[in-house]
Amino acid sequence: MEKSFAVSKYLSAVKKLVTTQIPPVWVNGVLTQVTERGRMVYLSLAEFVEGDVKPIAKVDLYMYAGEFAQMRARTSALPIPFKFSEGLKVSLLVEADFYIGSGKFQCHVTNIDPNFTVGELTLTRQAILQRLQKENLLDKNKSLPLAALPYKIGLITGEKTAAFKDFTTTLASTPLTSFRFTPKCRETKPKQPFSKPSANCGRCPNSMRSALSAAAVPKRT
Repeated sequence: MEKSFAVSKYLSAVKKLVTTQIPPVWVNGVLTQVTERGRMVYLSLAEFVEGDVKPIAKVDLYMYAGEFAQMRARTSALPIPFKFSEGLKVSLLVEADFYIGSGKFQCHVTNIDPNFTVGELTLTRQAILQRLQKENLLDKNKSLPLAALPYKIGLITGEKTAAFKDFTTTLASTPLTSFRFTPKCRETKPKQPFSKPSANCGRCPNSMRSALSAAAVPKRT
């Protein structure tokens, strides 16, 4: 009979091999998960091909809450600050690890290269500005005439929310105009997030029925 090992013993050997033979390295990619859970923070770092939303590679990461707090304070104090969030491109120093409890390969994050992320943010901003310039949209807002008083205001919120109350109370108290509120909603159909507007369709959720359109009507003198 061939020699057999208990699962825990086998995985302990795997963990020892992973943690002793793989040196710490810098790895870059896109954050696809940032989850704070008690004393731990769990992240996922993925690599994408341009134009494809499905990653071609992904690695699970973890940090201790104290480490994450210190790293977040560093990045928030930068001249160009940024926060850890999904979609952010980062370069992280990681140590290979292996969790015996679930037989899972994961990496411990020990450092971040802020210059990498700031550089990516700058490149993204430059690309957006170039596209707007190419489409003659960069100065479009400046060229549009601005009315002294808006005649139509669109508000999308719940009818019982603080935002709705603040908005309507402020408009009602203005001495310049009176406003008429016209509730509108949009019907929803499968695979069509929005279709033609239909007032009081009765089939929309409350959040959709409470989407408001306010038309300003100047007071008569």
